[in-house]
Amino acid sequence: MKNKVSLKFVGWAFLVAWTCWFALVVLVNHHLAKYGDLLFMSLYLIGGICPSIAGVIAIRTDKAAFAILKAETFRFKVNVLWYAGIILVPVLLSGVAWLLHFIILGRTGPFITNSIWAGILILPVMIIGGGTEEIGWRGVLLPKLLNQMPAFKATAIVAGIWGMWHVPLWFIQGVPQYGSNFILFICGTFSMSFLLTIIYVRTKSVFICILFHAIANAYLYIGFDSWPRDITGSIIVAATALTISIVIFNISTAMRWQPRPQTKSK
Repeated sequence: MKNKVSLKFVGWAFLVAWTCWFALVVLVNHHLAKYGDLLFMSLYLIGGICPSIAGVIAIRTDKAAFAILKAETFRFKVNVLWYAGIILVPVLLSGVAWLLHFIILGRTGPFITNSIWAGILILPVMIIGGGTEEIGWRGVLLPKLLNQMPAFKATAIVAGIWGMWHVPLWFIQGVPQYGSNFILFICGTFSMSFLLTIIYVRTKSVFICILFHAIANAYLYIGFDSWPRDITGSIIVAATALTISIVIFNISTAMRWQPRPQTKSK
């Protein structure tokens, strides 16, 4: 079956994460667990890392494709400009949003609210608790879709699936998504996805995707995009990030994707 790997990956990613996270909804609502407890954090983390596990499960029967995934996951050696880019691009997006927020609304808050050192120290946690998702999303699902359709469409599909995968978190008291605006979050997954497609196609490094995801999360931890105090400000931030990401994606139209070996059907 042509889409067997993609379907298997998505199925396992949703099954494991949603089972863990909806179990947390029940436990929290019955006061049997709360954020910070061992049980809570264990289920929360298992759900978060399951895309990497699901990716391995989906692709492991194809030795050639699995070897490529393993090589790309540990591909550290890329042009140093990519390392500079994944550090600076989130700053650019937030900086433009911060400036527009001030121009449009005539007010804004501090650009960051926590120490940069705090972001550096939290980075390993962000790699494990968020970045490793990329083994599945960009290491398995995106390449399969790129073999079948244009990069823009493949990116949009991954972004939509990735966003919907997070749905249970809106019902778990204590996690960052609880009580936040889901539509704006989806805008964020699309913005990140366009940038991550560029990174992956250009570098063939899942590791750089992992690091970019983790750095973006660490920036949020130290206060990037925290200045909006109302829905208008939040829309400015989301729209700015999405617009710039799509512009960068379209500028990078010379991307060339070399198909992976196809997973054998059984």
